[in-house]
Amino acid sequence: MPATTVDKLLKGLEDLGSLDLADLDMRLADLEDQQRVLQVKLSTLRLLRQSVAEVAPALETPEPAPDEGVEARSGTWKSDAVLAVLRQDPARALTPVQVRNQLRAEGQLTDDEGTTTSVVLRRLAKRGKVIHEDGTYRFREPVDASRPIAIFEGAGS
Repeated sequence: MPATTVDKLLKGLEDLGSLDLADLDMRLADLEDQQRVLQVKLSTLRLLRQSVAEVAPALETPEPAPDEGVEARSGTWKSDAVLAVLRQDPARALTPVQVRNQLRAEGQLTDDEGTTTSVVLRRLAKRGKVIHEDGTYRFREPVDASRPIAIFEGAGS
């Protein structure tokens, strides 16, 4: 580790008693100058950090740029597109590759844009939107609150 100016100035601390007043004043003045420089650096870094903190949220969610032939999309476009593929045949279970290939065939996906299809499917399964079984996914039909629920009497007796 290289020695700093402060280290050099304080090297002879054990011999401070032998220093005259002029030497002590010179060391004190040098340290105060360094302190002022450090305070300016600290203030600058604090301002820079504040500026970055204000700008960072805008950098985290970039505006989606429309591709040729693809409309501008919302932040959930891929989840919506994956659900639409699975809704086409709710009883059929598809692998992530099959879903991705279907999205490409429909022109909704040019390459694996952003989050991969398998990650989107895992997130949808976690949220209960799709059913995940043996590496495949299928659409989970929403519960219709207007339909009566069959109650089995005597199930516990």
